[in-house]
Amino acid sequence: MRPIENGRKHLVVIQRTRKSIGTAVAGAVTVGALVVVGSLLAPAAPAAAVTLDLKSDFGAVGDGVADDTAEIQAALDAGERVDVPAGTYRVTGNLTLTTSSWLRGVGATSVIDVEGDYEFFGDGADNVSLTTMKIKRSVGANTATKSLIRLWRSSGVTFDGLTITGTRTTSPTISVLGRWEDTSDANTCSDIRITNNNIQDYQRIEAGGLGAGSGQGIKGTGVLLGHCKVFDVSGNTVIENQRFIGPTDSYQNFQGAGITVASSKYGVVSQNHVNYAGQGIDIGGGYNVPDRSTDDTNQDTTEGFRGSTFVSVHDNLIEDIYGPAIKLVNGATGNSITDNVIENPGLTGVWITAGNSAAKDLSITRENIISGNTITDPGTGPGGAAWLQDAAGSGIVFEIVNPNGPYVNADPRPRYNTVTRNTITSTTGDMPYGITDAGTQSETGQQYAYNNYIISNSISGWSLARDSIDPARNFAFNQ
Repeated sequence: MRPIENGRKHLVVIQRTRKSIGTAVAGAVTVGALVVVGSLLAPAAPAAAVTLDLKSDFGAVGDGVADDTAEIQAALDAGERVDVPAGTYRVTGNLTLTTSSWLRGVGATSVIDVEGDYEFFGDGADNVSLTTMKIKRSVGANTATKSLIRLWRSSGVTFDGLTITGTRTTSPTISVLGRWEDTSDANTCSDIRITNNNIQDYQRIEAGGLGAGSGQGIKGTGVLLGHCKVFDVSGNTVIENQRFIGPTDSYQNFQGAGITVASSKYGVVSQNHVNYAGQGIDIGGGYNVPDRSTDDTNQDTTEGFRGSTFVSVHDNLIEDIYGPAIKLVNGATGNSITDNVIENPGLTGVWITAGNSAAKDLSITRENIISGNTITDPGTGPGGAAWLQDAAGSGIVFEIVNPNGPYVNADPRPRYNTVTRNTITSTTGDMPYGITDAGTQSETGQQYAYNNYIISNSISGWSLARDSIDPARNFAFNQ
């Protein structure tokens, strides 16, 4: 396991591609070819007029025996900072997050023990802060379906220094969602910090069990951020300790990701450690909050699956992934994927694809920078034998999964992406290609990526070719 350097001040750094990547960010500083967005986030937590105590002010016992659900709810409703002393606080029902809900523990000895498939949930709850404590869930095997922490349409949110164990759910363990409609922006979800958390044992097998013909699978995502702007998802550890499948298992339905950022913009995903997941870090589109808007609920609006934009994904360690370690999908545009360490992905190190369900006219994954990443032994991750495509196990893959998807009415081929200075190595010599344009997974005819800039990548250990990039469609020169 390689250490992750912590303690840096995080900045959003978006490199401009050869083609313009859109409207400048308000307050950004342009330095050469870089747009640097600093001081994106407001203070980490609201200024507390009063500090209260969960035991002395609200009557919680914290002995691991008494039911403290009502006392914790009263503390969440107080709108002040509430310190959580050392102890184990039993929770036997759902908890509601309201504006200015604020619990601060003293570390791993402040334990909230959620007994059952219950969650912290808030809708329109601004300035929520849960920090520096342990939250564990006790549930029956393969039964949980709820998130542990779920917020809709909320801003000024901080989840920092949490240790979260045993959620074992088909839903994301931490889920923060806003919404985008045709006439609105992501203003209902902004200023989000999900930092320095340790999430372990969050996945589960669906009720039908494993097996290629069962229609069931392994699900569970560590962190989901959707339809938000101005965010920092950094310094988190997202690890699954149970090994559901091995590298020679042909099972083909391992869903979920360590971290997913969907339809969001102006943010940082950095210095995280993701180990064992269906996907490592997923930068794409989708995930509106369901409400009264039928079009929005059906994801059939222009903005419904808008890809994430201006997200800097850097200095992450991603290991032992079933599918792609990093995925750019569903119209992801103008993002920067730099200096990540990727080891043993099952499908590929970086997957650049239109996806199955991109938005109308917004399906093109384009103008992204993939630079300075180190990718080692692609194709050796869990379930590596499950991937049947010729390009499986390659270092970086361009692919059009389904150009005839339900919301695609535009040419979905990835374009104007820059792939440079990456180091791609197979120590076994089994990697088909260092970089490949795999074409379309479709019976309606092949389509390929075009107008991408692929240069100065260091590639070794391939079995078929250094790359399979057609120079008639893309500019490519690798070593």
